[in-house]
Amino acid sequence: MKRVIVYGMVLFGTSTAAMAAPPTPRERVENRRDLREDRRETVNDRWDAARLEAILVEYRAAAKAKRKNVIKALDARFGAELALELRESRVEVAEKVEERNDSRRERNEERREVVVDVVKGHPVKTLRDAKDLADDQRDLRDDRRDTAAEVAALAAKRDLRDRFAPLSGKVDAGSIDRKIGIIEQAVVLAKKEVAGDVRERHEDRREIREDRKDTRRPD
Repeated sequence: MKRVIVYGMVLFGTSTAAMAAPPTPRERVENRRDLREDRRETVNDRWDAARLEAILVEYRAAAKAKRKNVIKALDARFGAELALELRESRVEVAEKVEERNDSRRERNEERREVVVDVVKGHPVKTLRDAKDLADDQRDLRDDRRDTAAEVAALAAKRDLRDRFAPLSGKVDAGSIDRKIGIIEQAVVLAKKEVAGDVRERHEDRREIREDRKDTRRPD
């Protein structure tokens, strides 16, 4: 297969990037939709992080002032936030798994097309489909990474919930210190998710830029 690709590049004096097939209208729509969803997810995750930080600030103040009733109320607030985070994470894991599976199917379909191109001796089409295959493989790697990150985040949130639940409502110094530590970890995790959202948005923007370049290229 490599010999055919190299032969086509030499024969036609072009690169695989120049021979990329223009994206379909559906692909362009999907990429723009993904970018919009990433923006919404970033906004939502930033709000989640802000709420958790607010709870942490209030918790430290209540602990310092030894306001037991406030501490108990904050326990309930944090527990509700964790429950919400867990529900959202379960949905996000399911979505990431679906995206990963879609990317795997697209990669496999493109791989079959390249094999057919080579067998039929179509060097120009081989170059185009080889570029598309490289893009699909990159997308699959990104989706696998994102899925693993969401699964890890879900596991981390379950761990926070399981460690916090037995301490909820307790106001002794040791329990309060441990609860503050758990809330601090929740804030760190929330900020990590925001950083992941920003990375995904950059990747979707890159795909849209590539779509525009491919659309402008002459056949």
